[in-house]
Parts: sequence; C-alpha cells; structure tokens
Amino acid sequence: VFHYGNLKSAKTSIRLAQILPGSGSKGVAIDLIESFVSGRGKGLYDALSYTWGSGERNKNVTCNGRRLAVTQTLLEALQRFRDPVNTVTLWIDQICICQERIKERNQQVSMMGDIFTNARKVIVWLGE
Repeated sequence: VFHYGNLKSAKTSIRLAQILPGSGSKGVAIDLIESFVSGRGKGLYDALSYTWGSGERNKNVTCNGRRLAVTQTLLEALQRFRDPVNTVTLWIDQICICQERIKERNQQVSMMGDIFTNARKVIVWLGE
C-alpha cells in the first residue's frame, strides 16, 4: 500500500503525478514527485478536473511501485490521458494530496486556485 511522504513546504510544495507510458486496460503506473506551485523548481504540468463519482476508491493503480486506491472515474481518466510512449505529468487532487491528512488536505485545497492557474492547461474529464 502506498504511503505519502511529507511535503518540504506546506505553503508552496505540491505533488505531481507522472503517468508512465501505457495503453488500453494495462495497469496504470504513476511516479509521484514533489514540485512547487510557482517560482523556481515549478514543474510543468496539466491539471485534471473531474468528478469523483461515488467517491468510493475501489480501483487500484501502481504509485511509486506500491498499490494506491482510486475511484472508477479517475481510473478511466488516467487510462484515457496516458500516452503510449511519453510520460504525462498531471496534478490530480485525489492522487497528489494525501486525503487522510486533514491538515495537508486543507492546505492543498487552499492552494488549488494557484495550482490551476499555474498549470499549462486544465483538462476536464466528464467521462466517456
């Protein structure tokens, strides 16, 4: 099971999901890296906006080599947006924020305006 490390800075650090190349129904693999929402060290990323659906995290992806539970809706989006050849870097709230750490979650949610503003683009997923 995946365990989140602590962020370097509660005010500027974010995590980015690097979706590794793949296609079809093959399992989704992600490397989670730390970046910054702005300034030096800010990585290039797109932000994903989607609905959590039922909210039940009963599907799995591999994150940094470990199992991470996600919603069905997010799994479908990840399968759709990954590239067969290149790594795709996205900010995805469900993966990039440790949902179980309330203090971190609240801090990251307060940064979402900046996270979306500083993204190269925002991708909206409404489903197939």
